Parts: sequence; structure tokens; C-alpha cells
Amino acid sequence: MNVSVHDVPGILILLAAAVLAATFLGRLKVPPLLAYVVTGIVIGPAGIGFVREPESLAGFADFGVVFLLFAIGLDLPLNRLRAMRRFIFGLGTAQVLATLFAIGILLGLLVLFGLLAPSAGTVIAIAGGLALSSTATVVRLMVERRETMTRFGRATVAVLLLQDLAVVPLLTLIGVMATPEGNFDLLAAAFGLAKGIAAIALILFGGRIVLKPLFHLVADAASPELFTGLTLLVVLGLGMVAELAGMSMALGAFLAGLALADTPFRHQVDADVEPFRGLLLGLFFVTLGMMLDLRMLIDQPLLVIALTLALIALKASIAAGLGRLFGLDPGPAIRFGTLLAQAGEFTFVAVNLALGNRLMDQETASLVAIVAALSLALTPFVVSLGARLATLIEDRTRDPDLSPHDIPEVPSHVLIAGFGRVGRTVAEVLKAADIPYMAIDASTHAVATARAEGYPAFYGDCRLPAVLRSIDIMRTSVVVIALDNVPASLATLQAVRQLVPDMPVIVRARDLAAARDLRRAGATDVVPETIEASLALAGGALRIQGKDAEEVEDRLAGFRRKAELSTEKKNQ
Repeated sequence: MNVSVHDVPGILILLAAAVLAATFLGRLKVPPLLAYVVTGIVIGPAGIGFVREPESLAGFADFGVVFLLFAIGLDLPLNRLRAMRRFIFGLGTAQVLATLFAIGILLGLLVLFGLLAPSAGTVIAIAGGLALSSTATVVRLMVERRETMTRFGRATVAVLLLQDLAVVPLLTLIGVMATPEGNFDLLAAAFGLAKGIAAIALILFGGRIVLKPLFHLVADAASPELFTGLTLLVVLGLGMVAELAGMSMALGAFLAGLALADTPFRHQVDADVEPFRGLLLGLFFVTLGMMLDLRMLIDQPLLVIALTLALIALKASIAAGLGRLFGLDPGPAIRFGTLLAQAGEFTFVAVNLALGNRLMDQETASLVAIVAALSLALTPFVVSLGARLATLIEDRTRDPDLSPHDIPEVPSHVLIAGFGRVGRTVAEVLKAADIPYMAIDASTHAVATARAEGYPAFYGDCRLPAVLRSIDIMRTSVVVIALDNVPASLATLQAVRQLVPDMPVIVRARDLAAARDLRRAGATDVVPETIEASLALAGGALRIQGKDAEEVEDRLAGFRRKAELSTEKKNQ
């Protein structure tokens, strides 16, 4: 990346534009990706012209793709892939290949009629890019519509995961397909892929051996700054190693994410890189918007609109048809199809990479990018239309009893914040009742010991909303805060409430004074351990003395109320 002092004003404009786009257009419910692209168009040469040479900032903005690929790798632990393997590797692979094949045929026809340059690289870059969908846009829509836990919602997430996996070979192929003259060379491509596979194996397996103990050592220092610094070093360092091996920094970052995906540190790492990823990715799409040539949209608006609608119809119909083949009912299959009907983040990345490698001319790249942007802009309307059509079909074909495939699943996942003595006891009870749970703790020793004993424990600071987002707090049914530190418990409670205001939260407290503070902060239930231990002992004595269970519970409840009132009076 070559950034000089003369580029600083452009970088400042880029940062200001990204902040304004995220703030104002976000309030209008505009998809973030589209907001950034539109902002880039406005401030670029095609708009106001604040930045006349956006190419000078491209190297700086490319770091957004590096961090995005790292996050994708981090989100792909083997257990997740195994749990959803039928939808991921079956439905997901079928969707990508079928869409790639269909778009490839259409592009081949355009080549035959002389409307597109006869280049295999161009066809692969366009078809591969357009076969992908926008993970950020789709997941956001599903969360807003409360569809993530439906069967078609899980199928959609699985396909998006496979698409994320498909990005790596696609970008690698585009990167090695061109010779210096810009021509496709099959032998060079094959050699480049073989070299890339060898480097991937070296980085991935070497990273798994080295990174886990390294992160454990740094986490033991209990310094958030050091931990974040190590994360950035790994992302950029392995990215640089991949680049030196003839691949891209983005691929190296993806491999770094994969190497960390099955470690207990992945949630804290994800939280640490989230601000960098969001900002730098925004800068990438602003820069991309600045480089768009809108003359095609102005000169041939009907062609652009027709191509956009054709893309949406093609992708929606292919996905819906495959959804039916994989067991979705007609209504959910339509919803599934319309959710995946748009182009995605990596459509722009693939086009930009192909343009940089001279596999695509500027006019074609601008046309594909404009069609992709319009398909993203239309996504909320397409999804709403699909929902209405699905509802109409469901109303006509619905049995008196709702199909079990269409019933949203009630999340049963329990999050235990703090995995000391109390947290372990809670985990044992949940395990005995066959209730799924996961634990998070800021002590590397506690996490390492728990994982060695088979507990699903992860390292992370549960007081941070970014960590809670990383562990998918939206799929949690109840949070049990088992920390022995009142300020940490209050901070964790506030972080949970910030993300999910109605989440049931049960909190451990040392005494009644702490219990009062936690209740005022919004805890659903608080268990003061000193009082409960005393009452449990008293209850045992009463039962041995012949008191029946109902009388014992009544007496203990009376003493709880009396102790709470006494504490209230002392603090008034």
C-alpha cells in the first residue's frame, strides 16, 4: 500500500463520507453497502468531485476486504459446518453452481452476439460475482423480520456460509487467471492454483499449531491492548505471508480466521476486529462508488433496469426451485429465493479485482457494479413481495394444522457468563436436563480447564456488546450471569439489555444489597448467594425436624421478603 502525505486530505474526506453515510443513510434503513456506494458516487468524479483521483486511495481501502475475509474465516468452525452440512454443502453448493452456470450461459450468449468481450476471465469474474448474495443485507432483513430461526431462515444462512467459502477460490482464480498482457492462460492458472493450495496448507496448519498457544500467552497478560495488537498482527502478518507467496492479503487473512475459528479465543478476536472491519469495509465501498462510471445508467437506463430485474428473477427462481428440492414447502421456498436474489459484497470485490487484473474493461465493470447496486437497493421490496406471494400460496394450501417446517423454533440456548464454581454448577444442571448452553469467561485458565473437561467454554469479556454479538446473543433464550464481581455483573447486564432489551437475565449476587442494585438495573431474577445458602441450610434443618415441604417453602419465602425489606430500610 503506497499512501503519501499528499493522500491525507483524500483519506480524511473518505473517513468523513463513511461516517456520514453510516449515520444518516442508516437511519433511513438504507442497506449499509448501498449507502457507502452511493456516498462514493456523490463525492467522486461522477458527483461533486471532492476526490478527483480515487485510485490513489484504493490500496488503503482494500484493507476492508482483508478484514472481511478474516471475519468470514473466523465464523467457520468445523462444528458449525458439520451441524449444517446438508444445507451448506448440499443446498449451498447447488445454489452457487446452478446460478453460476445459468449466468455463464447468458453471458456466453452475449459474447456470441458481440455484446461482451470474448474473454473467459470476464465471464468467470462476472458469473462468479453475481452468483453470490449479500450476507450483511440478508441477515439484517431476517433479524428485523424475526425469520432467522425458521427452517428457510436456517437454509438461507447455510447458503450464505457456503457462498462465503466460495469467495476464496473465486478471488484466487481471478487473481491467477491473467498474464501481464491481460490474457487468460490455462497453464499459468493451474500452476498458480497449485502454488496457492500449497501455501494455504502451510499457513492453515502452521497457524493452528502456533496461534492457539500464542493467544493463550497474550490473554494471560490480561491486557486488552496487547490482545488487540496481536489480533491485528496475525491478520496483517499472515496476509503479508500470503502476498509474498503470490496470493492476496485477503486470502491470507481468511486462512488466519480459519486457523482461529476452532480456538476458544474466536469470539473475543471477532469483537476486537469488528470496529476495524466495519470502518475499513465502508471505506472500500465508498472508494468503489467513487470509481463507478454512471454513463451507462444515464445513456441506457432501460438496459440497466432490464438486466437488474433479470438478475433478480433468475437468482430467485433458481434458489426457490432448489429450496423445494431440499424439502422446503412452497411458501418458505419463495421466501428463501427472494432473500438470495440480489448481488453481494463480493460481486464488487470480484469486479474490482478483475478490472485491476485487466480481465474486464471499465465499461463492463461499471455496468456490472451498477446492476449489483440496484439489485441491493431493491432487496427490501423484493423480499416483501416474496413474503406476500408466499403468504397467498400458504393461505390457499395450508392444512388446518401448521406444517412443522414453518414453525419458528424457540431458541433454547443458554449463555453462562462467568465459568467459575457457580457457572460450572449451572452447566452441570443444564447438561443433565439436555439443555444446550455455552459459557464465556475472561480467564484463560478457567476456559482451558473447562474445554479440557469437555465444556463448551470460550474466552471473552462478556461486558462488551461486540463479544455478545459474536456469540450470537439473538439465538440465546436466557443469560445466566454467574460472575462474582458486582460491577462486572452490572456491566454485563447492561450490555445484554443494550442488544436484547427483553432477554431474560438471571444474575448471581453476593448479598441483598448487590441484589437490589442488579434488580434496579433490569435483571429478571437475582439470586443472593449468602442468603440462599443460609436459607438452604435452615430448610434442611426444618425438614429433618418433620416439617412438610410446603411449610418449609412458605417460611423460607417469608424470611426472604423480611431480609429484602431490612436491606431496603438500611439503604434509605
